[in-house]
Amino acid sequence: MPPRVDGRPFALLALVLATAGLTACAGSDEVPPPSSSPTAAGRFSDARELGETIQAAALAAGSASGEIDVQGPDGTARGTAEYRFAADGTDLSAQAVLAGPIDADVALVLLDDVLYLKVPPAFRWLAPTPWVSTPADGPAAGVAATLQRQTLLPGSDLAAATDAQLRYLGLRRTPTGVAEVYQVEQPDRSRTYWVGEGDLVSRVETTSADGTTSTAGYGAWGRPVTISPPPAAEVSDLPG
Repeated sequence: MPPRVDGRPFALLALVLATAGLTACAGSDEVPPPSSSPTAAGRFSDARELGETIQAAALAAGSASGEIDVQGPDGTARGTAEYRFAADGTDLSAQAVLAGPIDADVALVLLDDVLYLKVPPAFRWLAPTPWVSTPADGPAAGVAATLQRQTLLPGSDLAAATDAQLRYLGLRRTPTGVAEVYQVEQPDRSRTYWVGEGDLVSRVETTSADGTTSTAGYGAWGRPVTISPPPAAEVSDLPG
């Protein structure tokens, strides 16, 4: 009998990857020291100001890439991702290795409000093609919306962070350069932002209330990325 996971393998797969949506290790580019020296309290007065600044920098750069690494109570996800940022949304292409309820090599593309999922070999009996797709407002709207929220512009999750406490941790030297480090504490999570030259984020470390930890970061800012849908002949609709 082909394996099942609670009868919802695609939903579980997408949920795991949604958790991993923003997780990436810093890229290999050199990051010069920040152009302005922060004070002992840092350059930002609150979390929203920090979020607005790094959002604007990400939009100006337009693209990034990195490595996925998430560890949670239900398993892990590691791989690579490419991002294309615009004011009206984020496109994403990712590949990852899952370990946990599903052990599989997986891939997804989020492009023009359509979510494409590559079917792991163990679940190919569920679909007639190697890939399945669903519109963001279609049968898997909840999953697609979760993924889209996770892949918004870096810093956009701080836009309404009225309950957040911001703490400046000082300058840190990383393998790619020097960054200003800020910690944002909220009731359900703690995040640490590493902000480099031009206010571009190199890493975001997150600890959630459920025990999930991730190192979220970005590299190769502004370099061309390739985010395209799978061949049409290899795509069918997500099973209901």
